[in-house]
Amino acid sequence: MYDTIIINAPQAKSITISTAKLADNVGITPDPVSQDSANIPTTQPKPEEIIKKRLKEQWEPKKKDNVFLSNIYIAADMANSKNKATRLRNCARWLEFAIAESQPTKLIKTSSCHVRLCPVCQWRRSLATFRTLARIYSSPPVTRHKHLFLTLTQRNIPPAELGAELNRISTAWSRLPRRKAMSCVKGYTKTVEITRNPKTGEYHPHIHAILSVPQSYGRKEYITRRKWQELWSDVMRLDYLPEVHVKAIKKITGKTVAEVAKYSIKPANYLSKTPELAAQIVEELDSVLDGKRFVSLGGIIAEENKRINNGKNPEDLEELVDADGDWIEWEKVVYQYNFGSGVYQRLSVYV
Repeated sequence: MYDTIIINAPQAKSITISTAKLADNVGITPDPVSQDSANIPTTQPKPEEIIKKRLKEQWEPKKKDNVFLSNIYIAADMANSKNKATRLRNCARWLEFAIAESQPTKLIKTSSCHVRLCPVCQWRRSLATFRTLARIYSSPPVTRHKHLFLTLTQRNIPPAELGAELNRISTAWSRLPRRKAMSCVKGYTKTVEITRNPKTGEYHPHIHAILSVPQSYGRKEYITRRKWQELWSDVMRLDYLPEVHVKAIKKITGKTVAEVAKYSIKPANYLSKTPELAAQIVEELDSVLDGKRFVSLGGIIAEENKRINNGKNPEDLEELVDADGDWIEWEKVVYQYNFGSGVYQRLSVYV
């Protein structure tokens, strides 16, 4: 049994990828509404009611975890830990929204600490990745391809070897395109996920990827599971055949995209422990993960990201702050986090 270090990625029972905005501007289209239910009059909640609900259900729980982590950094024996503790406390301390009747509420200003383990930043990074990938995988140059979901693994390693293993995985992945069998892969989204065994304390970094292949895949070309094992063993320089999982994706959905829009590290893994154990795990992870990118794009997926997103990294937090400018004349409302009560309080309203 492992503590899974992943994201609570946005999902829906049945969704179609679109660029419509929901939650923190994450694009998904809900299930179709029946004709009968569409005729039933409904009262739309007011913008500030929507904000308060969002604050209570999404922002406040994560900000509380953020404050707990800040205290862990204060107690941790690491260089720069006090600085990161301060950055954590100031992360999402103020939230500014633009509101207007019959318009979606927009987050227009906040602060981000960019500490890799921050629960608020991880959640928002996940949303940013999901939104970008949803747009990419709904574009015609991508939808005309088939897609595979691939998981590449290797044996667990002790905490002291985690940094080297992440570098080794990155190097191995860069070798894959040079293998002849990979010529049928026209694009990919690759993410790294890390799990921790609570009994042994060992870590298990591994790759999840969505591969784009031609419609002829399975007829003219095909990579068996055994071949994937051999390929990954070769590029990783392993002396054994690792566990590999690959399956065809019948249809790209929000759930599929969410699977690769995960946290690299699930906050519950280190926030639910005792303060002493939490400090130990944070010390093991902080310097190893600091400054690393865990999402990468290649081939036609990178090309579409350049066209749709100006080539920005999908994890860019600023993509979740609406800067389009159509809200300039709207009413603005500011909320500040109260460290005593653990809730966001309304400060002011202005135009």
